[in-house]
Amino acid sequence: MKIKSKIDRLIDNPETSVKAAASVTIDGVFAVHGLRVIQGKDKLFVRMPSVSYNGKEGNTQYSDIFHSITKAAEALYVGQPTLSKFLGSLEKELGLQLFRRAGNRYILTYAGERYVERASAILRMKEDLDTEMNLEELE
Repeated sequence: MKIKSKIDRLIDNPETSVKAAASVTIDGVFAVHGLRVIQGKDKLFVRMPSVSYNGKEGNTQYSDIFHSITKAAEALYVGQPTLSKFLGSLEKELGLQLFRRAGNRYILTYAGERYVERASAILRMKEDLDTEMNLEELE
């Protein structure tokens, strides 16, 4: 087994313990992107990537950052080529690479993780506003 690691981006911000973003490839086939190199009390350590969100009960849940484009298309009731084209257009419009592609799997980049986090927060705010507006109508 051959493992290669790479620092993708150094982070020079004294307000955060995150010092770098890194990637690892295993046998040139499997890749993990979005690793965070963290300054601990005595040494550096690496945090694996994940995306957190609030579940229906308000508890924090985590999901993979590795996504099959085929399964995502099926869940959205669209064809895989349609979803691929949409994601490519979105990246072009934003001027950012949101995903790294590995066959039919899409892996969120750091920008992609941030985009998902912010979009999820916006959707939660909309849901909260809808709930608030419905409560006001009942009064």
